[in-house]
Amino acid sequence: MPNQIEFDVEETYLAPRTALEQVLAGIFSQVLSLERVGVNDSFFDLGGHSLQATQVLSRVREAFQLELPLRALFKAPSVAGLAAFILEDEAKRARVERTAELLLKLADLSDEEVDDLIQHKAAQEAQNT
Repeated sequence: MPNQIEFDVEETYLAPRTALEQVLAGIFSQVLSLERVGVNDSFFDLGGHSLQATQVLSRVREAFQLELPLRALFKAPSVAGLAAFILEDEAKRARVERTAELLLKLADLSDEEVDDLIQHKAAQEAQNT
């Protein structure tokens, strides 16, 4: 059965198109232990269950400071669907999109670059006090 799931994902794979979809696809991939998840792949068709759904929502909450009800993932079980659900809130849209872009930039940094940025920021804050 796992081979069938991988085959189905391979046949219908559509890559994330936005920063938010990229972050959500990464979360789905991590929770489901899959190499990649397409934007239209259903979380539950990929083998996800309710415990893993709570893990997804926990990671979304941590990444975006958003509280989503569990029913959100049941109502919108794909990356594209969950992204649309999140972006329905006009007041949070710009913040969520900017956060997704920043998360992707941070993910591309090496450990040394992260350390340099932290040291630079600490030096700036020390000068301002």
